[in-house]
Amino acid sequence: MLYFEWALSLYSGYAFLCREVLQQKKLPAIPVFLAEFAAPWIELFSRICGKRALYTRYSLHTLTSNSNFSSSKARTELGYFSRPADDTIRDMTGWIMEN
Repeated sequence: MLYFEWALSLYSGYAFLCREVLQQKKLPAIPVFLAEFAAPWIELFSRICGKRALYTRYSLHTLTSNSNFSSSKARTELGYFSRPADDTIRDMTGWIMEN
């Protein structure tokens, strides 16, 4: 029963977080080249006003860079294999309950 209560509270927290994120105002989508052009000005404005920048040149670089990685080298040289997500989550929740 304790596990069920923990899982329910985790789900409730996740649902709350999703509601909070979905209720935020959506910003208009702009082309990347326009965002890259505006980024230095946004960073300067945020420094002058003392507020957090909406985005930075680095965040744009991170979003537009190639983030597809292959595990084939780790699999062949180290014998790595990925586990099914269900097993991983089950082990993680068991570890959390024990600790």
